[in-house]
Amino acid sequence: MTTLGRRVEDVSEEWLRYMKRTYWPQIEDRAHPDEFATPLTDHQEDGSTYNVFPALSPDGDRIAFISNRREYLDLYILSTLDGSVLARLGKGEQVSQFEQMHILRGGVAWSPDGRQLALAAKGGIRDRIYLVDADNGRITRAIDPEMDGVFSPAWNGDGRRIAFVGITSGYADLYLYDLDDSSLTRLTRSKAYESSPAWSADGTMLAFVSDAVLPGQESDAPGHPVEYGPENIWVLDLDSGSGEAWPVVTGPFADTAPNWGPDDETMLFLSYRSGIRNLYEIDLTNGEITPLTNTLNGIETAHFSTGANEVVFSALNGAGFDVFLMRDPRYSRIDATPAPTRLMTAMEQERLDREARSARPSGESLSLLARDYSRLRFRPVDRGFGDREGPGGAGRDEVELDRDLGSGVLASTSRPYRLKLVPDVVVANAGYSSFWGLAGSSYLEMSDILGNHHLSMMVSLWSTLDNSNYQFTYRNLKRRWNYGVSLFWYNYFYLPERNTRAIYGDRTAGAVALLTYPFSRFLRFDLETTFIGIYRKIYLTGPATRSHRQVFMPRASLVGDNTIPGYTGYINGRRFRVSLSHSPPWLDHSLEFTTLDADYRSYLRVGREQNVVVRLAGGASFGRQPQQFFLGGNGFWWGPRYSSADLYQIENMYFASFQAPLRGFDFYEFSGDRFWLTNFEFRFPMVKILALGWPLRVMIREIQGALFWDMGMAWNGADFDPFDTSGKGIAFGGIKSGVGLGARMNLGLFILRMDVAWKNTLRTVGGTPRWHIALGPEF
Repeated sequence: MTTLGRRVEDVSEEWLRYMKRTYWPQIEDRAHPDEFATPLTDHQEDGSTYNVFPALSPDGDRIAFISNRREYLDLYILSTLDGSVLARLGKGEQVSQFEQMHILRGGVAWSPDGRQLALAAKGGIRDRIYLVDADNGRITRAIDPEMDGVFSPAWNGDGRRIAFVGITSGYADLYLYDLDDSSLTRLTRSKAYESSPAWSADGTMLAFVSDAVLPGQESDAPGHPVEYGPENIWVLDLDSGSGEAWPVVTGPFADTAPNWGPDDETMLFLSYRSGIRNLYEIDLTNGEITPLTNTLNGIETAHFSTGANEVVFSALNGAGFDVFLMRDPRYSRIDATPAPTRLMTAMEQERLDREARSARPSGESLSLLARDYSRLRFRPVDRGFGDREGPGGAGRDEVELDRDLGSGVLASTSRPYRLKLVPDVVVANAGYSSFWGLAGSSYLEMSDILGNHHLSMMVSLWSTLDNSNYQFTYRNLKRRWNYGVSLFWYNYFYLPERNTRAIYGDRTAGAVALLTYPFSRFLRFDLETTFIGIYRKIYLTGPATRSHRQVFMPRASLVGDNTIPGYTGYINGRRFRVSLSHSPPWLDHSLEFTTLDADYRSYLRVGREQNVVVRLAGGASFGRQPQQFFLGGNGFWWGPRYSSADLYQIENMYFASFQAPLRGFDFYEFSGDRFWLTNFEFRFPMVKILALGWPLRVMIREIQGALFWDMGMAWNGADFDPFDTSGKGIAFGGIKSGVGLGARMNLGLFILRMDVAWKNTLRTVGGTPRWHIALGPEF
């Protein structure tokens, strides 16, 4: 708006906030994060939804955080001066070191010199702590504590020690790793869940969050003991060797994310005490708590830099999370404590009513807020440390959080696992005709509760048992080596397109054994062994003729895939497959061949919503009866045109490889025992929303467009003749090429693809266009 010198979007947003505060009393006094902090990310602009776990560098000029602005959860470095992205470190969810970034319980920690970052992530079969160079993303060290889970690393100011949360046998405790001697020390041992460790400025104390049960919380009602309490903030002493810990922030609220002040006499933390997570400060000398924010959005994660006196936090901003920077937070104290939400008020009243009904001595306080915890502490009793007088004076009540894990709540309810398969999917239908007889189909899929065993059965009855179809499949996923077996019996009856006087009847029977070993989440090895027998009867006007094949064929493949799907196909990442198969002449009427083939596909983001897709595929088959590769047409083509007269031979129908797309040509127009195929596509959003008013009120979203160029060639042996030089200039000879454009729509039940292609000979592009209407996702 030129009159105000501001954008229309900004004025509109301010107007909406004003109207909400005027007519919605619950948000009248609550501020949006950008009203008391500086937004450093904009998820609507960069296309992300998560910008979380921000951590300020020691000098305060950089922020490390996790974001999915490129669909994958990656580690980024951001400038606090202008919000620009300085670096993208690593490839989260794309490489084996960062198979899984802990989006819910993660965390990033800077080294004291600001040169490295400590990041907890899943790498291989376990979680690890990776030390990453803050400039180039190189992994300088991988720490493997051999635990079930590793979260929330915190780097000590001396640069030698890292505290973190480790999960073993279902229990989350605090651990300390020494970078100098690689020693590991367990700091807590309890049923409680410990989280969010934070070092004091002098490095002698460790603040953390625990849901340990405090006095007054032991019973929710008569005969109903409480195993876990609300999240409270504790402090663990690491200086004296006593191993003592005491609570500093308590109550029925969820108090999390402790951050020490520069003098270790104050602490910043997040709390739900108003029903919305806000930032608070506690004076550790007198226990006074002061609210620093009163936001409607809620603050998810926060990190305070003592050197820069700044707080960086992540908050929900519209439909995504963004990172905000708050300078001098202790000078941003609000005038009044945030008023509780109506939901929080109702929940607190329900809790008080429940406690009032419990059997307690008359006159005993039921409110946790009224309890005095200044004389409370706990220390692990098995450490053998002497008594220590901690903050609050001597003679305090001790709470022994150290327990024998063998008698804990998890151990007391455990029992040997017994395999029991239960139905997951059951589908059945049946019918009867006086002409055809009985017909119907059924499908049953079963698994156990751990998902280790999968069993599926399919039966399709048609007239008689020998004309029906059957398949039985079992898969075992219990260990890293997965294996499975499938038995099948199928019958097919069809009319060949080029011989309408005959009816083909194929009966196939066989078994498939599969063995899979995943090297990582993105790379695996497959070994598949197939035995199949095909028995064909050709019904002509005269006596029927018979033929059959029996093939034993093992196939080994290396498969990689780290792609991310979109509305109509994959939008980011890469995938590949390299396979070697062999059919030895061991059986009567078998085939003899050896085939090597490969397929590589790359999906590259070139804009917020645009992609460049490249596919390269090729293969060769050798032997007395080599496999055939058929090129032409489009995958899942609806109403295709066929050009191969050899398609209906048993060798081709059941053992050939069909490669697509090669648009602009008929289905299987070219064949040979060698092939290569290249596809280039530029994919872009064509229509965001298409709303139709008549004759049906239909709204279709996200119609994607594509410009493509397909090239391929199939030949036999040495008959490789890719170019035609007989005319003026060079033209494609054996190489076949098509160019065109298309549209894709996700209609919920299926994806509709429409392509129009023209043949391209290098000399000319045009001729009669070939339309390809297909069902199914893009390659």
